Amino acid sequence: MHNHFLLHPTELRHQWKELRKNLTSDLSDEQHFKLVIDWWKYTPLSERVIDYTDCSTWPDPWELIDNKDFDVNAISLCMFYTLLYSSDHRWTTDRLKLGVVINRKYSTEQLVCIVDNKWILGWRHGILSNFDNESDLEYRQMYNYNSSLRQIEETQSWMENNYTC
Repeated sequence: MHNHFLLHPTELRHQWKELRKNLTSDLSDEQHFKLVIDWWKYTPLSERVIDYTDCSTWPDPWELIDNKDFDVNAISLCMFYTLLYSSDHRWTTDRLKLGVVINRKYSTEQLVCIVDNKWILGWRHGILSNFDNESDLEYRQMYNYNSSLRQIEETQSWMENNYTC
């Protein structure tokens, strides 16, 4: 597979649209995850692009694609939007969340896309994870997409309820 992130932003937007169209109802959830993860794993990584603790500053996916500047948190955000805006409407805001998770054992913290409170996209680059196999993870913050306002909002802070996944 060629690296579509080497394309001009206009063509990259087109490729992203095609990916969302290919997420059809005849495919399983896991097939959707594989397509999304495989598409985004070619993203060139920068050090820090978004402040993953302040959703009011997060750009929309089109801005990220136009700038072609991504970190691991921006990739998780884009995987979230890829599922949310897919042609298959199974990916509702009830199923999709964004969360900041912490692995205290390795002193790692980042934004991830969470599906059905089980699946994790963006924690391990290019790999689908699930909370059953990631016992060292804790939530720090949770975010939901408000469809009416078309924006992401913080729904829970670690200060309100610090619990293990």
